[in-house]
Amino acid sequence: MQETLYFTDLMQRRVHDSAGRPVGTVLDLVVSSGELFPRITGFVVTPFRSAGGSSSRLFVPLEHVEDPTAAPLILKPGAPEPEPLHLEAGEARLGHTFLDKQIVDTQGVRVVRVNDLSLAHVERELRLLGADVGLTGLLRRMHSERAVRWLARPLNAHFTDTVIPWNFVDPLSTDKVQLNVTRGRIHAMRPADLADVLEQLPVTQRSEVLADMSDEQVADAISEARLDVQRSIIGQMEDERASDILERMAPDDATDLLQDLEAGRREDLLERMDVEDRQELTELLAYRADTAGGLMTTDVVRIPADFTAESAIAFLRNLAPDTETVYYLYIVDDAGKLEGVVSLRGLITAAPSTPIRKLLNPRVHTVRVDDDQEEVAETIARYNLLAVPVVDEEGVLKGIVTIDDVIDVMKEEASEDLALLSGGSPTGAEGSAAPFSLGRMGWMLLVLLAAIGIGLGALRVTPGPLNALQAAPESRIMVFLLIPLLLDVANTLAFQTSNVAIRALMEDVPGRFTWRPFRDEITASGGMAVLAALVGLILCFLWPHLGLAARLALPASLFGAYLYAIVCGAGFPFLLSRLGREPNRGVRPLLIVIVSGGGLAIYFGLLWALGVV
Repeated sequence: MQETLYFTDLMQRRVHDSAGRPVGTVLDLVVSSGELFPRITGFVVTPFRSAGGSSSRLFVPLEHVEDPTAAPLILKPGAPEPEPLHLEAGEARLGHTFLDKQIVDTQGVRVVRVNDLSLAHVERELRLLGADVGLTGLLRRMHSERAVRWLARPLNAHFTDTVIPWNFVDPLSTDKVQLNVTRGRIHAMRPADLADVLEQLPVTQRSEVLADMSDEQVADAISEARLDVQRSIIGQMEDERASDILERMAPDDATDLLQDLEAGRREDLLERMDVEDRQELTELLAYRADTAGGLMTTDVVRIPADFTAESAIAFLRNLAPDTETVYYLYIVDDAGKLEGVVSLRGLITAAPSTPIRKLLNPRVHTVRVDDDQEEVAETIARYNLLAVPVVDEEGVLKGIVTIDDVIDVMKEEASEDLALLSGGSPTGAEGSAAPFSLGRMGWMLLVLLAAIGIGLGALRVTPGPLNALQAAPESRIMVFLLIPLLLDVANTLAFQTSNVAIRALMEDVPGRFTWRPFRDEITASGGMAVLAALVGLILCFLWPHLGLAARLALPASLFGAYLYAIVCGAGFPFLLSRLGREPNRGVRPLLIVIVSGGGLAIYFGLLWALGVV
């Protein structure tokens, strides 16, 4: 019978000898390598201080314990005294090696942090079953799992263990004892999956993962990664290997990466390449990145017009292994001008002696090298193409744009449009958050002016209680004057940060969240909060008869409420996602209530604490 327990359950358990005398407390477990699900060989025990004052760590073999799941652990009668800890070859301290460390889930293709470790008790053996990377593992470590489950019960929230079986774990770091037979499984991943892992890793660990991979593997993997990740990886490599990898990448991918490098490094890498590759990439670098020329690859099948079907197939057999795509065969004349296109189906079903000219379709949809990338995407979508040829002004075939590049363009454009619509920054945009803050400065100033106008108008034209404030102290008038400024700006900041969080959660798979654009948005929103607080500060200093304490406390209270709004906007979608709810449903109404109510409470609470109201 198998019993499942967790590493955390065994920690700090007391250890007694067979006579009931205390020996110490469990600090860690010792695990042995060499099996699919590694075997626990014993316990690392911190002894109680003896008369001699010794406190060295002891090792208690598993076979010396009556029941390894009992509390406390009881040593068997006749078991020898525990000896000081000494790890044999192939052994490691389990918690010290893996707890709170990053691992790769090679099945789910994600980089995660180990919160706890799952163990199986089978026939008096303890086996390492998997790594718990979920919220429950973290709560278990904090000894608060039961309390959180009780509090979440009214919300009908369900917490489940997220355990990755150990045969799907790659510990990443090469300087630690490897405790699974699938070490190196990360290198066998598909390029797109490996790119996902690389995007989640710190810069130093990316180099470790790629160090013993072939240039071909690295080229395939980084071609699927984000451009900033590609730049980081190539930036850490020596010029010789970096140029070799660029030569093995598809020309369009290599061009995108070279365009993103500094001019000096770009020239150094080009100089180390073969003449043919250097000329090809130099030609592509001449085009703007957002045009058809910047998107295209020159790796295209060109068939002379005087070929027969048989000679074209023979030509294709020799060329195809080095060709990125063979969706269509493009027929060109002696000057390289595009005459038409032949489908693979038409070529294969034709008689061997059939001239290519009889098979080609002269009505070919093309784009020009200087056409905008959105026009290219529209052409491919309108005519349901897998690739579209790119020609120059004279009709010479220069390359093709494939559908995978167009999909990337469409995703990029859609993400930017959504970001601009919500007043935020584009997901995945490069650089610092300062340009985003400056770009939104005009909109924020309009919000500030509108809020100030609403406050002043309310004081002057609204009858009733607000007019009674004319006889109140100046500080109280200013307190109510700034309320529209508080609510308008706080809700704007909450909406913008929530939009970024929702986009990140919806666009990325679980465990693959990208922090960089989210971090940039938080920074930009923080800048907007500072700006709004400064406007409040200016208003307070311009308002007559206010004391210095009130002039400083009012904008400080505004800023505190703004920070609360940013935290709510950023965290609320994540909370809904953790509770198993759709993060984009019902966020706006809830945020208005939470941000407005909480912001006002912080605002008046701080002012009351500072003696302003």
